[in-house]
Amino acid sequence: MRSKPPMHLGEITYYIFIELEDGTILNWNVDENPAADLDRKKSVRIAEFPESRSIGLVPVRDIGKGSFHKRHDSFVKLLNMPDDVDDVGTLNDMVSELSVRTLSTE
Repeated sequence: MRSKPPMHLGEITYYIFIELEDGTILNWNVDENPAADLDRKKSVRIAEFPESRSIGLVPVRDIGKGSFHKRHDSFVKLLNMPDDVDDVGTLNDMVSELSVRTLSTE
């Protein structure tokens, strides 16, 4: 089964956490989105999730200003995820090639 990367971080049902070293997967696990049941402010709640897991980078397609600043202020690097990525495996293979997202490129 292939898992397609989501368009919006707050709408994800499950997150996959991959520990990489020199492009090699050392470890991975899957956790539920702690904000999945919220009607509002999912992005704000989920912005705290990578921080609690010591996440260093997050590939994104769409991110609001509040979430962008929360991650940036927590030293989480945001990467621009291309629109043509159709599964998590492909995304993992491309991580080292992705450009860093800035607020001006939203």
